[in-house]
Amino acid sequence: MKLVIFMRTDLNMSRGKIAVQAGHATAIAMRMSTEETIKQWFDNAQTKVVLAINSYEQLHQVKNEAVNRGLPCYVVQDIGKTEVLPDTITCLVVGPADSGRLNKFTEGFKTLN
Repeated sequence: MKLVIFMRTDLNMSRGKIAVQAGHATAIAMRMSTEETIKQWFDNAQTKVVLAINSYEQLHQVKNEAVNRGLPCYVVQDIGKTEVLPDTITCLVVGPADSGRLNKFTEGFKTLN
């Protein structure tokens, strides 16, 4: 089991803001997942990966592909109190889901630096 967060790089968020958005993404994924999925994810070291995504448009392409593949996914929308405008979509979280399925889905993406 794995959780993948696609973080937008075009927003030029600070490392702290990125960390907070990844936290929001994880919390949303946990809230939306079944108890069994959460248990499996916790039993498998709560694996998380943060990948870079270049734009809002690319985020929506990835979201549509995740939906087409039957992967659970959710967007994170910021309230805009610090670095981004209100209602800015900052990242997409996919999973938790089977690592094998996610590995195939994420081929070609680079980890966030």
